[in-house]
Amino acid sequence: MRVAARLDPRRQVQAAAALLEVGRASEALEVLGDGAPLAWRARAALAAAEPAVALALALSLGGPDGDALAATARDRLGAPDAWAGGLPERLSSEAAIAWSRAPTLARTELERLEAALVPNQPVRWLRMRVWAARARVADRLGRPADAVHAARAALDCSAEVPAPVERAEWPFASAPAGGARGLVLVVGMPRSGTTLLERCLSRHPGIDARGERTVLPALASALCASGVTPGADLGWLRDLLVPDGAERWVVDKLPGNDRHVDLACAVAPDTRVVHCVRDRFDTCASILLTPFAGTHPWRRSVAAVAAEYDRHLVRVAGWRSQGVPIHRVRCEALATRPEAVLRGVLAFLGLPWDDRVLSPQRAARASTASHAQVREGPHGRFLGRYDAYRPLLPELTSRRRA
Repeated sequence: MRVAARLDPRRQVQAAAALLEVGRASEALEVLGDGAPLAWRARAALAAAEPAVALALALSLGGPDGDALAATARDRLGAPDAWAGGLPERLSSEAAIAWSRAPTLARTELERLEAALVPNQPVRWLRMRVWAARARVADRLGRPADAVHAARAALDCSAEVPAPVERAEWPFASAPAGGARGLVLVVGMPRSGTTLLERCLSRHPGIDARGERTVLPALASALCASGVTPGADLGWLRDLLVPDGAERWVVDKLPGNDRHVDLACAVAPDTRVVHCVRDRFDTCASILLTPFAGTHPWRRSVAAVAAEYDRHLVRVAGWRSQGVPIHRVRCEALATRPEAVLRGVLAFLGLPWDDRVLSPQRAARASTASHAQVREGPHGRFLGRYDAYRPLLPELTSRRRA
């Protein structure tokens, strides 16, 4: 039970003020329930580095105080000038409400979004954002049929995204790790536990976790553009992936790196891969219902998302068959048996156990769509999360399993 449910609004404010005073803004935001003053909730959201939530609450507050708080939130969001018309502002508001725990406001915002869907909306991406927002809110409200309808509509409005450049495979020969240093690629489909795992590993003193780096895709594009022949010596590029003199494993968790494992091994032969896998249906359903900051070329339909999941498994299996050292991590096991799973990963990297890896919520904030879940630490509350969606997404219910 949340603390807010046990306190009246006046005591919620008192508790939140005390938490803000000592720099515990996230806990202050959690303490302030739906009945607490909107201004206090907005200020706590700003202090907790949640400007989208603050904007949602400030717009609901209105008046001079609301306008001032909304202006601050917009500045921190970096909202472009194109958002001046009001509708995109509501989208930001809606998204925040969907992610926060404010179901009453979410219902009101859902009604606004209904009115926002003007026929023949000229800005396609805007319609996509509206539908994606509706899907997220309907999901939060426990209305799976409405969520799936909106998610499908959002996919129909998605803009074309160029597919990754096809290139010849780069010959490589993996080698034993030279001590506890080198490159670790954490790969997996989006929403498969890569962020949680990477944040857990970031707490280990023998690991330098660098988030989602774009070095490998950029290197692949540069080599293709420059006409470098596959098989050429790339060892001189190692410093791009593993800084010279590094004494720790460098972790890169860009999901799309599963396409560039050959290149990583050609540059740094001691590369290791940790492969995160989650139930096929749950992974794809979560992708469909998550408002990503960017997009993917395969996120065009429900069937296309499922097909990419299958292709991803084939790619990783191919690298394994060629001798790349790959350690598989089940997302469900990481959530419910974190110590056992993390001991296995650290042993794979030749590192000693450290209790700090069990506290990813104390690591630096993740910059992915999973940052809120990571702040909660490993838990199994998401298991069965999408069971109600199975009859509504038949494209995902094939018998193939990870």
